[in-house]
Amino acid sequence: MRVQDHPGRPFAAAFDAAIAARGLTLDRIRRHLADHGIAVSTATLSYWRRDLRQPENERSLRAVAVLEELLGLRPATLTGLIAPRAPAAAGRVEPSSRTSRRSSPRSPCPVRGGGPWCRRTTCSRCRRTARKAVSARGS
Repeated sequence: MRVQDHPGRPFAAAFDAAIAARGLTLDRIRRHLADHGIAVSTATLSYWRRDLRQPENERSLRAVAVLEELLGLRPATLTGLIAPRAPAAAGRVEPSSRTSRRSSPRSPCPVRGGGPWCRRTTCSRCRRTARKAVSARGS
């Protein structure tokens, strides 16, 4: 990857360029962070590098400060490139504009005493129940 691969996200470009310049693997970076008491997965580092996500929480921002030292960068080189976090809408998550095939607005959650479909896609118990109902119908 090159800096030009991330035109709208300077953090990802700088992070990727610094890793490439030092010739480090993401696993080596993860181990270095763990040695400093910061647990960050290799997948998370990959997401940051490929501009799929960026560090936002306090632990992640501490990790970036340690990364700057590891990668031989001046302090705030990477942290200064992190885009401000979008404000949350008073803690409320807006539902997606699309509805899943498993999510029917008219059918209540089976765990709460109702139909075969779950409206809460984050509830693993409800998803299992919905999958069982679908497979039973298909048999």
